[in-house]
Amino acid sequence: MLLIRQMTRSRLLRWSGGALLCVALIWWLLPRSELYPPEFRFSRTLEDRHGKLLHLALTPDSKYRRYTPLKEISPDLIKATLTLEDRHFYDHPGVNPLSILRATWGVVSGSAKGGGSTITMQLARLRYDLHTRTPWGKAWQMVRAVQMERHHTKDAILEAYLNQAPYGGNVEGVGAASLLWCGKAALDLTMREAVALSVLPQSPTTRRPRVTGTNPSLAAAQHRLWERLREERGLPSDPLDAAFTLRPLQPVPREAPHLARRLFAEMPADDRAESGVPVRCTLNAERQRGIELALSDYVDRKREVGITNACALLVHAPTREVLA
Repeated sequence: MLLIRQMTRSRLLRWSGGALLCVALIWWLLPRSELYPPEFRFSRTLEDRHGKLLHLALTPDSKYRRYTPLKEISPDLIKATLTLEDRHFYDHPGVNPLSILRATWGVVSGSAKGGGSTITMQLARLRYDLHTRTPWGKAWQMVRAVQMERHHTKDAILEAYLNQAPYGGNVEGVGAASLLWCGKAALDLTMREAVALSVLPQSPTTRRPRVTGTNPSLAAAQHRLWERLREERGLPSDPLDAAFTLRPLQPVPREAPHLARRLFAEMPADDRAESGVPVRCTLNAERQRGIELALSDYVDRKREVGITNACALLVHAPTREVLA
């Protein structure tokens, strides 16, 4: 009996060693994987002379995306996203075995145990457009996740995820979402706004912010996450916590449309403008708006004498730069 046990133990050790060797070999041989699809494009953006956003264009696939480096994203949003999606993001190699086992047991037992996908796995699904509802699809997703972790830093992976995640409608990435759903840059989000935005990628269709009416799905999801974070930080509760929701605060920036179209058309399709770098022009946003309001008022006053159009050009004489 002792001999049999020793043989079994020896065989198990050999199998375990062989499996670890295979995993290490696969890890070493995995080729480099880029974090964005080859056809992926960010929206072209036009900024005025001071860096103020004037125009946000649709991408070739009709999405709004605004590249945002990780350092320009609110730490509150990063914290909320990791708390909701992947608390151990910085500790695993792309796949969290405990989460996978918990999710698998939830499926087998018929009880909700949460998802098993890590941030890296979700990025792999977005990057390779994977169908992960089958065992083979899930396995391939895990391989791709490990492949990404093999060649990229955690911060680069997190940044790529936050720039590709769906945030409702045709809005993708936290840069466009914070602008269109909150009316501000991703770095300026409040804690409540960060929490509400972080729950959108889990169900971007049902939780998409609405201009009017209520959104129970969004309100409930953000309230659950808010309560977790509130308790961790020792913040007091508020009766209005459960009712907080997001509403679009401004239309898509489309100022100086003729200039924007001309400048975008003059640049090659693969130019850096579609890689997230904005186009800077000489216009002054405030003067542009002032001139437009003045012209609109002038046309309204002169409409009775047949004037329906007007144009103006504001030029800085010493430099000949067009300000409006």
